[in-house]
Amino acid sequence: MVDLAAENIKIMKAVYDVYVASKGQNIDLLLSYLGEDTRWSSIGSNGVAKFLRDHHGPDDVRAYFRDLYQDWEMERYDVTEYVAQDDRVIVLGEVAFRHKLTGRHVETKKADIWRLEGGRIMEFFEFFDTAAIEAAATP
Repeated sequence: MVDLAAENIKIMKAVYDVYVASKGQNIDLLLSYLGEDTRWSSIGSNGVAKFLRDHHGPDDVRAYFRDLYQDWEMERYDVTEYVAQDDRVIVLGEVAFRHKLTGRHVETKKADIWRLEGGRIMEFFEFFDTAAIEAAATP
């Protein structure tokens, strides 16, 4: 019998390994796992951080990364733990980003919640200190 949680952690570890090693610039593996109806959400207002909105489908998720890296540079992304049960994987860590316009740095704890279905990413929700992100992005 297949251990669904273990299989999903294996997928997510591979995705994070590539993403973190490239400092967020290589999203090809991640995109290859997206379902056609993937829902991608960041919790926060849509003020000065334009990536903080709901995204739907692979093309819109690609726009998330375009918007994110247009304004931000990843300095560090440390994954500290993977937790899974059935179709859900939670990835905990800490990140540091620098806003390109203001030069301000932000460090925050981060929790990513994934739902996979048949090896495809169907939902993603991320939680981090959005107030600090918006403060760093405000000129």
